[in-house]
Amino acid sequence: NKTVLDFGGSHGNIIRDDVSKIEPKNYTCVDVDNFATILGNDDYPEAAWHHFDRYQPHYNPTGIVGEPLPMLARFDFILAFSVFTHTPHAETKELVHAMLHDHLNDDGVMVVTFLEPYALPWFLEHRAKYETFDQDEKLEQVKHLDYFWLHDGVEINQNDDNADDTSSYTGFHTPKYFLSMIAEAGFKQRYVCGRSIDTDA
Repeated sequence: NKTVLDFGGSHGNIIRDDVSKIEPKNYTCVDVDNFATILGNDDYPEAAWHHFDRYQPHYNPTGIVGEPLPMLARFDFILAFSVFTHTPHAETKELVHAMLHDHLNDDGVMVVTFLEPYALPWFLEHRAKYETFDQDEKLEQVKHLDYFWLHDGVEINQNDDNADDTSSYTGFHTPKYFLSMIAEAGFKQRYVCGRSIDTDA
């Protein structure tokens, strides 16, 4: 009977999985894609579906810039899978803080996924099939960065404001940096995505 908030859950991919043990009545999905939430509601009307009408250039281009999260109940679990790889840095911090403060039970668990910098070579190798550039130079550029953005598959930047509405962008974070965002919200967590983090280091 644990309650679940699936942030960025589209049309409920996780409860559609054959091995899912989440009861639809305990499931709440929030997504910027209104069509996805409508589809989810058609298939699982006993679950709760909320359109988060915040501007997102690819999934909700007519949304409202800075639209706050809808005020919901508190949950035993908050899931955010493949969300913060496509969310600007400032918004990532804002949303992580809001979910922890306003939507997670005191003994609840928040589970997120994000890309770590070691995944960058895969992206660069893929882009190198279509464009010539110095991959080693790009890797050297991020060597000591805790977070960065890859714009259009090749340009590396720490300022995601430089991305326009037509560019594709992918965010990378070290686990320790993501943990620091949680600590800023007043929460001391020792595990991020299953990796043990020494919070005293």
